[in-house]
Amino acid sequence: MSTLGINLLPKEKATPQQKEFFSKFGKILLIGFLVYILVVVILFVSAFYLKNQSQKIASEISQTEAKIKEAKKKEMQATGLKLRTEEVKNFLSSRFEISPIMDDLWQQIPAGTNLTLLEIKNKTILVSGTSKNAINVNDFLSNIKKQQTFNNVSLGSLSRLKNGEYNFSLELGGLNEKSGQ
Repeated sequence: MSTLGINLLPKEKATPQQKEFFSKFGKILLIGFLVYILVVVILFVSAFYLKNQSQKIASEISQTEAKIKEAKKKEMQATGLKLRTEEVKNFLSSRFEISPIMDDLWQQIPAGTNLTLLEIKNKTILVSGTSKNAINVNDFLSNIKKQQTFNNVSLGSLSRLKNGEYNFSLELGGLNEKSGQ
């Protein structure tokens, strides 16, 4: 048979040195655990702070990129405005040269003659219109030649319409330098 052995003797009491050792060991374990928890908390706080900082920096970068795009857009608009300003200046300078010539041209139109088209291309003026008779067209052509504003004045076409009027076109080219001021 087997015997079962039960110890009924009281446990040995821990000596004061053992008690002091276990007490110090417990305190060391508790301090180590608290240091571990503190390190973990610091790491989580640091990670959270760094994440917020990186989001803030990313936001600032995207805002700066948006400002750069806006500045480039404004720069392109400014360049376009400068080009348009130059075009307007060129137009106005040529307009002031042509304006006196146009005034002279209008004064040469005889009664019964109407202009239907006036086109300016490279210091050449193309004029089209209608007149009650061919004599008015001839007078208009002669009046322009007498003004000596153009070196080359020619009749492009002359045709009679069904209503009895005449359709004509003139080409006025070779602007004289003294007239184009």
